[in-house]
Amino acid sequence: MELSLSRSPSLPALAWCAVISRGRESIQLHAGSQVEVTDNGIVEGAWSGPFEDFGFASAKTFTGTGLLLEEDKVILSTPTHTLYPIYSLQLGPSIFASNSLPFVLAVSDNYLDPKYPFYDSDIMSIIFGLDSYT
Repeated sequence: MELSLSRSPSLPALAWCAVISRGRESIQLHAGSQVEVTDNGIVEGAWSGPFEDFGFASAKTFTGTGLLLEEDKVILSTPTHTLYPIYSLQLGPSIFASNSLPFVLAVSDNYLDPKYPFYDSDIMSIIFGLDSYT
């Protein structure tokens, strides 16, 4: 599996969205100008370890988000605190994942339900802990 990168100067510098489609050999990646990209992943953030090891997914401290390709799997990595998520959406054979809710909705050509009034409380429910969030 490989990354197919598309950068746009109109994106926020640290924004990224990955489109992972079943049966495709590449992951379509949209990224801002400051997202670090290697052959096996992307990252925006810092971690406790050498940059050249690209070991953010297993670091004791990580303050960002990223994606790693390992053999036949994709690892999405969030920070080592619970307040900064990766948003994902599955549509048919594709999974859209991003560090930005508006970006994942835009790339997937989707939207939030305007009749659902609880998005903010659902997202903020993480303050009640990993065993009690919505």
